[in-house]
Amino acid sequence: MRARSIEARFWSHVSTSTPARMKVAQAFKLKAGELVTKLQERFPGRLVVAGIALAQASDQFVLDQYIANVHVPYGDRIRARDEQFFMTVDPVEDPMNMTSLLRGLWSEMSEEDRSVVWRYLDIFEKLADRASGKSVP
Repeated sequence: MRARSIEARFWSHVSTSTPARMKVAQAFKLKAGELVTKLQERFPGRLVVAGIALAQASDQFVLDQYIANVHVPYGDRIRARDEQFFMTVDPVEDPMNMTSLLRGLWSEMSEEDRSVVWRYLDIFEKLADRASGKSVP
């Protein structure tokens, strides 16, 4: 009986969350694009490939890659705003290679730049939580 309950909850979740997850993926890619644009303005010529890769990737792919390669292994460090994250974690593979790019730029960023990046990472974490079915405040 319990197995049916789990299966019913799964299918209920899938059927109701797919459009919602697509909206989260769209919002995630939009915000990722905003961050890349802000960084391109601040560091001209440094994020050209990242911008192209982001533009060509599907919304769902960008979100899924972030969840698998950043959110799951490093979400706690991001939420804690662990600045050593960018200096000590081996670069991870994500569609725009953002983690490696941020690592390369972090030491050149002003406190204001870093604050902007943290705000975007906070948004990315909340969207990743929402896409993963976690309750988000």
